[in-house]
Amino acid sequence: MQLGQYQRALFDFSSALRLESGNATYHANKGNCYQQLNQIDQALEAYDQAISLNKHNGLFYLNRALVYGKRAEYNRAIEDYKSALKYFNE
Repeated sequence: MQLGQYQRALFDFSSALRLESGNATYHANKGNCYQQLNQIDQALEAYDQAISLNKHNGLFYLNRALVYGKRAEYNRAIEDYKSALKYFNE
């Protein structure tokens, strides 16, 4: 996807969240867009929100672990990788 497409997708997910703020997948997808746009802090916030809404989705933890790795927060990344494995194996 090109940069402009991620920006458009981010706009679309933000619009969808105004209608359905409790949708964890929309928050996670915003995090994915932010990550592709190299807006790491915003990506982390979006993944945090997604996980707060759905604590049993391994993909959310995996994506947040990637962000922690980019921030050199390796212990947190490891914990999220462990959580991701736990929920992928359920």
